[in-house]
Amino acid sequence: MLGLIRKDLLLLSRSLRIFAVVAVIFAAMALLQQDNEGVGSAIGAYLFIMVVIMQVYTVSADEQSRWLRMEKALPLGPRQAVLSKYLVSLLCILVGMAVYLLLGVRELAQGGEEAFLILTMGGALLCAGVFLTAVQIPLQYRFGSNASRFVFLGLLLAAMAVAWVSQYLPVDWSGVLAWLEGSYVLAAVLLASVCLALFVGSYFLSARIYQKKEW
Repeated sequence: MLGLIRKDLLLLSRSLRIFAVVAVIFAAMALLQQDNEGVGSAIGAYLFIMVVIMQVYTVSADEQSRWLRMEKALPLGPRQAVLSKYLVSLLCILVGMAVYLLLGVRELAQGGEEAFLILTMGGALLCAGVFLTAVQIPLQYRFGSNASRFVFLGLLLAAMAVAWVSQYLPVDWSGVLAWLEGSYVLAAVLLASVCLALFVGSYFLSARIYQKKEW
């Protein structure tokens, strides 16, 4: 499995080198800014999204190179083969989060509300990265790299439609929002648990799809 992880990192190596150069340039710009607070964290959030989107397409590269057919012949179970994708994805998410926190170091050093906002945004980005990975990888295994993009877009539009319709439903969310505002730690633990469950469930779903599918 270590060989599969190394292969995926080699696939991403060129993009990661470009990402590293861009991150260093943006870090220097953010640290040199005197007046525009929040610029560093905003750039960090953008770079985080870039690296998360980049890593989910290792499955696409494997499909286009027909590697998945050869991978099936290796003495690996479906869970091991799929686990390598999730570990590489998790590594990319952690790298992206480290860059985000580095670019937001000025706000973190200030403490108080600024640091709280940076950490809150970081948690939201982390959950978004886990969600994107958990949805995209099984979709790519199930539908292929090209069709999965349209399926994902359809799911995203459906979620946006549900969110828009929910504004007009006779449901009072004020109590829930008030509880969340007063229980940050509990809300964070609950959200982290949901993300972990989604990530693990996605892994088992991908392994099942991988086992049954023929390339």
